[in-house]
Order: sequence, then C-alpha cells, then structure tokens
Amino acid sequence: MCIRDSPDIYRLVSAPPAGTTLVTLRELIHLAWSARKHFALRLAIKRYYGDALFPKSTDIEYQAPHEFNAPFIEMELQKTLAKLLKPLVGNDSVIDVQVLTPTALGERLAGLPAKTIHGRVEIRWSGAEKYMRLGFPAPVEGVFAFKSPKPETKGVNLWTLRPRLVPKPGVWKTRRIRYSRDEHLKPVQKPEVVLCLSLPGARHIDLPESKLGTAASEKVYKKAARILGDIVVLPDASDHEGNNDVSGVIKKYWPCVFNAPKAYGGRENELERFLQNLFAASSISIETLYDEQDINYQRLYTYSAYMVDCVVHRILADIAGVKKAWIRRIRKTEPKTSKFEQAWDDLCIECPAATQSDLQKGNFLLMFQPRNAIEVASQLASVSRYAVHGDGIKRQTAVLRQNHPSYAGYLCPAETPDSTGVGLTLHLARGVRCDVRGMLRQGAPIVDNAERSALGMGASLIPFYAHNDGARAMMGAKNLKQAMPVKAAARPMITTGMEEEPAAVARPIMELGWTPTTNGFEHPGVDLLVAYMPWYGWNSDDGIVAGAQTKNALTYTQTETGYEPLKPGCIPKLPLFENDWQRSVAEITFDETGLIKSGAPMFNGSILAYCCNEEEEKEQILRLRLDPGKSGILERIEYIPPPSSLFGGAIRWQITYGFPLSPGDKLMGRHGNKGVISLSLIHI
Repeated sequence: MCIRDSPDIYRLVSAPPAGTTLVTLRELIHLAWSARKHFALRLAIKRYYGDALFPKSTDIEYQAPHEFNAPFIEMELQKTLAKLLKPLVGNDSVIDVQVLTPTALGERLAGLPAKTIHGRVEIRWSGAEKYMRLGFPAPVEGVFAFKSPKPETKGVNLWTLRPRLVPKPGVWKTRRIRYSRDEHLKPVQKPEVVLCLSLPGARHIDLPESKLGTAASEKVYKKAARILGDIVVLPDASDHEGNNDVSGVIKKYWPCVFNAPKAYGGRENELERFLQNLFAASSISIETLYDEQDINYQRLYTYSAYMVDCVVHRILADIAGVKKAWIRRIRKTEPKTSKFEQAWDDLCIECPAATQSDLQKGNFLLMFQPRNAIEVASQLASVSRYAVHGDGIKRQTAVLRQNHPSYAGYLCPAETPDSTGVGLTLHLARGVRCDVRGMLRQGAPIVDNAERSALGMGASLIPFYAHNDGARAMMGAKNLKQAMPVKAAARPMITTGMEEEPAAVARPIMELGWTPTTNGFEHPGVDLLVAYMPWYGWNSDDGIVAGAQTKNALTYTQTETGYEPLKPGCIPKLPLFENDWQRSVAEITFDETGLIKSGAPMFNGSILAYCCNEEEEKEQILRLRLDPGKSGILERIEYIPPPSSLFGGAIRWQITYGFPLSPGDKLMGRHGNKGVISLSLIHI
C-alpha cells in the first residue's frame, strides 16, 4: 500500500519483515518499473500522474539524454495509442501499454553479457486476450550490448547512441543562408526562406518558399515520395493549436498518409496531395521566422523519442497492412464494429519495433571503448547537428559549423572534434536535460562558477578556462578524453570543482563491469614537475625528454576480457602426458580442471586450457592469440558450463597488459598543450 505523507514523500506499507519504507516520487517510479510484479503500482502512477496524488514533476520527466526514460515512454505511448485506437476499440475499452526494461524482464546485467540486451513493449486491449509484443534493443545506463554478427568475433560489442538535433514535429519557417560565386568568382551570400515539415522519425521535407506552386515544388514532392516509406506518420495537430490553417490540414489526414499512387481510389499520390495543401497553408499563416541553426525550434532526437516513433509507426503499418479502411475509420472517428476483434488477433504477433541495423542505417551508433571516465561522460553527452556521414561531412560549409547564439547554455562552445567533424559533432552543456520527446531544458547554474554551466564535461575540467585560447581549449577537452589511466594517477592539485561529475556518470557502468576498473580510470592524470630548458636538441619542436620518475609514474595498464566457445561434449581436463616429468610441469601452471592458474604470464601462443571430449577421445588445446611482442598477466579464468548436452560450454578469461612510457608516446596537458617523448633518461 502507498500513502502520501508530504509533497514528495510516500510511505510504502508492506507485510513484515519489510514493514514501512519512506521513498520520494522518483524512487517510487523507479520501483514501479523495476519489475513486472509491481504492475498495480505502475497502473496507479500512470492513471493519477499529474493529479494531487502524484503531482507533475519536471525534475523527474526531464532526464539526461542518454537515459532510457521507460516510465514516461510508457505514459507517452499510452496517451498516443489511446487516442489512435479509440475509434477502433470504442470508448468503453481500455488500451494498456507496458515498457519492460531488461531489469523488469529478469536479465542478468552484471559482467559483460554474452548476447544482445533486449527490452519489450506489450500492448493490451481489454476486449481481447491476445496482446502485441514488440522487442527493441535496450540500453543499460546509456550503453547498448549487441552480439557480434561476425562468427570470428566472440562475445558482444558495446555501443552508445549519439542523438541528433532535428526540428520539432510540425511545420516551421526558417532562414537559410548559402554561398555561391558571382561572375568575378567572389563569394556571394544567398539567403532564402524555407518551409520545413518535420515528421516523426527524424525525417523532414524542405521547400523554399519562392518555389511554392512552381514545377520545382512538384520535384520536391516526388523526391519525398521516393525517399519515404509506404506509410508516413504525421505529427500531432496539437503542435499547431494556434494556427487553424495548418492544424486543419493535419487533422484531415491524421494519423498518417499513404505514399502510394491512387490511394483510396484517387488519381494522385495521397502524400503529394497532403504536402501541396500543407505548404500552401503554412506559407500564408506561419509568421515566426527562425534561423536555420536556431535551437528554439529544434529538439534532441534521443533513443526515448526514437522508441515512441518506432512503436507508433509499427502499429500504423500493421493496421494498414491488415486493412487500410481502418485508417479511414480513425480519421473519421467512426464507431467501432465487431470486426476489429479479428484484426486485433492478426496484429498480435511478436516482432521487433527497432533493430541494430535500423540504428546503424540512421548513423546513430558509436562504438563504446572508453579509456577513462571523462570519455564515458563525454561520449554519452555527444550530439550530432546533421544527418551526414562519410564524404558528406567534408562537404559541409563553414556556415553550417559555426555556433549559434541560441546554443548558449545548451551546447558547449568548445568541445568538438578538431578534424573534419569540427562544428558538426557537439556536446551538451553540463546539466542539460530533455523529456521523452526530446524537448531540451537548461541545467541549473553553478553558484560562484557560472561560466562552467555553459561548458561540457571535458571543457569544464580545464583550469582557468576564461584565460585559455579557444582553439587550445577545444584541444584540451579532446586530450582529456584520450588520457590513459596510468599507474600513479591521482586527483590534480589544481581543480575546477567539476572533477567528480564524469566519475559519477561512469560509475554505474563500471559497477556493471562494462568498463575497465583499473586505478586511474576516474582520474587518469598525474601532476608532473616540468622544466622549460634545452636538452641537446632532443626537445626541439614538440619533443619531450622524460626522467626515470616520469617513466615509472606514467606506466599504464589495460585489462581485456576474452571468450572462446567449446565444441559440444568438450570440457576442461588435464590430458594423460607421456611421462611424469611433463605432468609435474603442467601441474605447476595448471589446476586439476585443466585451466591455467591466475597470475601466470601470458604471451602469444600461451596455453589457456587443456580440453578433451571423453566420448570421442579427442583433445583440444586452447591457445591465446595476441599481437607479436604483447604480453600480460592472467587475472582470472573460468569455465562456463553449457545449458544442455546439445551445446558446448565456453572459457572466459581476463588479462592485464602493462605499457611503460617510451619514445613515441604523447604527453598531454589540460590546456591543450602536448608533445611527444623523444628521449627517456634513467638518472633524472
């Protein structure tokens, strides 16, 4: 039983020995979505959220963009699908949506998983026993685990999703500036007003206002018809409540239009007819004009927003696939008939709402192999400005890479790659949050440190940032993400006060065992005593001469985990050696199960385990494959038994490699200063 004691404190009363527990609304929502058994509490929160019992809270609705906001994804889907399906199921029926995270499904998350981590969306209708089940890749603390598709690559790969700035759903009038050259080859500025229709799914259609009603506009409509799918989901008309002309056109065609010729027996493509009517109404009735880069008409297309769009699109596509007349019934809000029960049974199949290939095609995924906690926090806060990749990145002009004044407080002005992606990949400012639809909200300003409120995780760690050169600050933020966790790593003597924030973001992922936990991962740097003086030409240009203490302090270690499946029937076991001397030597290094003992030095070709198949009387020797010259120390090794006799088990191990400072290594400072080790001395 749940009792509200104060505006933000609730009392949970349960049977002994648990008794009474006091929790906040945030903790109560987390508890309700942590397991399926809390269904009643979840249902109560969804029904009464925003009322006196569970008051609306923007602090809970707005979360870090990398967090999977399962409770409010569920509430958003519940609201959208109830409106969408009510003409089909009737006012007396109930549509219930459940978004089940891996934790709620009972997935084991500690340690690197051996399979893709999934979640599930379940949609139930009170008028039928069957229910829809839509699977999706589920992030854990912002990190996805996908099983490698390549047979030679064992285990899983870790990825993060980089969200993208896209226009908010609806129609917008923007000012676009491009450059061309006149007859004297001088650059000339060419501003133009563009009408932008933003659709769910991060798709948008642009039409210059000067081309409206001309043959050029017909080319835009036909190009959109070629790119978009058979079903084009429309934004909600409520996004343009103040504009009757635009909202009227959207209401007429909502929830979707068919991108096919002669839809409903007509003579033209329904999508093209819709675009003609919408852009004609928008050109007349929309007055507000935004810069193309202005963040005030844009949202952040996070994975939470992506999931809402995917589920709605999947359901509309399935409904239209069963019977297109159901879409017309939704538009006209006709009363339901008994025939929908049959259609519901056809819809209740288990299928994916989204897949890894969908995310890769959208250029959303980034490989997750962090070197330190700063890189973890920075990668989770990275943002893409445009849907460009490959050679398209190089073709983006300078005007598309510059910071816009509206970015202040939302995007860091300094943290961006110093490569071809400069200005195209940005990072969120500290404390920026967004809701399930991607609407942004600035973080609270820092008392006595206001300038750092507008900086990203990396740039906020640069001391005396206001006195640093802009280009060097950009390089310093990048250097911090590249730092390796060294042997003598410690907190810096000169701090900015923000050093614990990256560690706080990375710690939940570290506790899962999905990132290294070596010394210095949270604070990878070392304070060094530096002398500015010549040393026989060895430190000319970017050369650095290092002493013995520096060499010892800057040795870094790297821990890697390996995984090797065994054939069915094959288990670790010491073989029968030809003589007692060979067996005595093997027993020193290997245990009685045939696995090598922890602490053993490992090289390329080292034996990890002896295995045998007693039924077939075959032996298998598992050897380590490393790059030539690479060596390490075995931390642990274990045998994973198979789930049944039809499958084989597996060997999993963890090895730590050491890398001392040597010539050719790069040393970096927080201010963007850097150099390369040219000479390592012993006596200084």
